[in-house]
Amino acid sequence: MSAPATVPARRRRVPRAVLIVAVAVLVIAVAGWPQYGWRLRPHTDAPHADSLPADAGPREVLQAYLVALKDGDCQAAHTFVTSTFTIGNGELCGGPQILGVGALSGPASGTTEFATQLTIAHGDDSLPDRQLTWFYQLDRQADGRWRLTSGGSGP
Repeated sequence: MSAPATVPARRRRVPRAVLIVAVAVLVIAVAGWPQYGWRLRPHTDAPHADSLPADAGPREVLQAYLVALKDGDCQAAHTFVTSTFTIGNGELCGGPQILGVGALSGPASGTTEFATQLTIAHGDDSLPDRQLTWFYQLDRQADGRWRLTSGGSGP
């Protein structure tokens, strides 16, 4: 008596529709990365407001905010601002990508308003891709700390 013939195991085939969908998702992801992928950055080492000394001046606070802004770390950036500092009132984090931040100038005499050059990418009609001067106003809060309160492209 001979050994029973073994039947080869059937390979499970992946349905063609699943492969087509997988390839389509991959193509869309690769094509969309330059436009939207920069927004998906993981947490960065950008400073948070609690990492600065309580007596940090407005320039130091603004410089830390700009590091977080350029790193795309809005969670860190938002620790340096007040509730009035929003998209449309100076806040850019979560909007266009900030490719570069120039040296700070200021504050203007008698104010706590600073200016810097920002290089913008992935902007829109109201803020196209370009380099521009951006102004920031900081005010001392009740707890004595400096926070960003407003900003924009004009004083």
